[in-house]
Amino acid sequence: MISPRRPLTDDIKLQIINEKEQNGSSVYAIAKKLGRSPSTVRCFLKCYGNDHQLSRKRGRKPKLTDEIEEFIAQFSDNKDISCSKIAAEIKKKFPDVSLSKETVRVIRQKLHKGSNELETPSSGRTSHYGEFENGVFIGRFTQKDEDERKEFAAKILELNRPIVLSSTAIIGVGENGVLTRCNKGEMPVFTAFTAKGKLLEITVWGAIANGWKSPLINIKGDMLLGEALKNYGISDEVLEKFGPHVFLDERMLKGEIFPFLEFFPHDSSDLNPLNDLFSKIQVEVKNRQFRNEEELISFVEYLWNIISMDDIQNYIQQFYDRINHCVLNPCEGCR
Repeated sequence: MISPRRPLTDDIKLQIINEKEQNGSSVYAIAKKLGRSPSTVRCFLKCYGNDHQLSRKRGRKPKLTDEIEEFIAQFSDNKDISCSKIAAEIKKKFPDVSLSKETVRVIRQKLHKGSNELETPSSGRTSHYGEFENGVFIGRFTQKDEDERKEFAAKILELNRPIVLSSTAIIGVGENGVLTRCNKGEMPVFTAFTAKGKLLEITVWGAIANGWKSPLINIKGDMLLGEALKNYGISDEVLEKFGPHVFLDERMLKGEIFPFLEFFPHDSSDLNPLNDLFSKIQVEVKNRQFRNEEELISFVEYLWNIISMDDIQNYIQQFYDRINHCVLNPCEGCR
């Protein structure tokens, strides 16, 4: 049975409107910030837009100057900087201009002719999310980031025992199969943008350990992660049996308390090989068409279930290789 949506208070409605009109935030970004499902936010914006012409703003081409395009062109071949960061930096450099990350992505892909994978990590490749300094991108971590990553890596290696790695992903596709990807650093986020057609998206959770793979869990609507895990028989005891648990995104817990060993440091999703695994699943999904959410869930679960234990062992080994060679003993290619 589909659980009813929680009613939106006037305060939350106002926050949604401000985020959309003033900040140009995406539906998913607003939903994540307010702790509501994307479908709830999307439904409200659609109803509000019908009465207040908000929807007419959608798809309006921004007035781009040569200076702005030249600024974006600096990063057309740079996979280490996300469209979100470029959009934020444009806002700082050009206060009167506000571009969404989707608009930046379109311009960026246009400048980078023939490239549709600007932000898709390849298997085994690490991606360092650098910083801006006076409007110039610096492809490195800050010293604080480096220290946090080294502390995390040292803590994991000192355990000298197997651990459980887990991650969440939002996998989505439109009826016409057109899909773009954005990554916010903390977790892989997949969103489909289509000119027409219905958007289908699901939130899934998966975990791997030496010789073990959890079932792929579909987190529906506003369901808490802990509730979803218990529904699938994934208890604290089950996780502890295979090793201490390392979880990717603390915010997904929504205040829940779990006996996790450690959270990944901020902007360190490059260390978790599960991101690569979910990226491969998304590649298989994006060019297919699904009549409903149930078909999408079934196909994603199928792709998860056919992952062999040999592949799982390779992913676990990748994790240790990354914290060894890209954190504690970084080579020039990792910097």
